[in-house]
Amino acid sequence: MESFIGISKVFDQRIAEAAQWKNQLLAQPFDFKIDETAELNGKKLEYPGSVQERKDRWRKMLKYYALERFVDLQEGKSASKSGKSDAQLEKEAREKIDTMMTRMFDRYKVKFTEEDKFNLFVDNITTAMDPHTEFFPPADKSYFDEELSGSFFGIGAGLQYSDGLIKIISINVGSPAAKSGQLAPGDLITKVAQEKMASRWICWVMMCRML
Repeated sequence: MESFIGISKVFDQRIAEAAQWKNQLLAQPFDFKIDETAELNGKKLEYPGSVQERKDRWRKMLKYYALERFVDLQEGKSASKSGKSDAQLEKEAREKIDTMMTRMFDRYKVKFTEEDKFNLFVDNITTAMDPHTEFFPPADKSYFDEELSGSFFGIGAGLQYSDGLIKIISINVGSPAAKSGQLAPGDLITKVAQEKMASRWICWVMMCRML
């Protein structure tokens, strides 16, 4: 557990570090006349040996994305005859990349919770031990079982998706579906609606009987 906590802290530090570099690097114009390359395939990259090397990789990646957008803006300028200078287009390109990267970092904050990072941590351990083994957190395991079987449970009814239709295959005793008295094995669900009644939400399932 201590190793996970340490890895999680380093991950958060690297994200904050990269976000700060992004602000610094995109605040200044790029010189597209310099002949240099950027490797964007993570599988081909070795781990950086220093902070400066990490920052330089971010610089080259951001410069590459900005150059792509700059070229697109130049082509749009030729088509529309906007009259903007290359310096203006380069600045506009950096601003667009800044918006894109800011959204990416915001998604990271939401997506990579402590639970998500722990799940990835355990999954990497299991995969390292056996490339054919993966770790599923409870929610993902449930989804995997549903995808594998083609059946899923929610309101206390076993449902099966087949030929574009959702069919009730069983009713769990004591479940909301059983207590409603309106569902039976063999029914087809055609529509789901919600309405407020007696201070609680009741899900009414509209179905048609199979002949």
